[in-house]
Amino acid sequence: MDAPDSPAVISRSPRRQPRKATTPRVEAKIKTAVHLSAEAFRRLGIASVMEGRNQSELVEALILAGLKHYVVSVRPGRLDDPDLTPGVSAA
Repeated sequence: MDAPDSPAVISRSPRRQPRKATTPRVEAKIKTAVHLSAEAFRRLGIASVMEGRNQSELVEALILAGLKHYVVSVRPGRLDDPDLTPGVSAA
């Protein structure tokens, strides 16, 4: 008759935080269409073959490199107003 009056306490170790993914998050791609001259299309095709990239990768790289001076800024506190949209400003 050695039954304890209080229930047994089970000690638990603190929960570990889940590890964050080590791989960078990939942004979703947006499908679009552009109109190019025949000469621009020919150059794009040649450049993509020479660099071993597809045309989408090459166009994205050209846009990111050529349009660095444009910055899209979203000002805090203005997202609630539907009449105001985030602007594009030159840096």
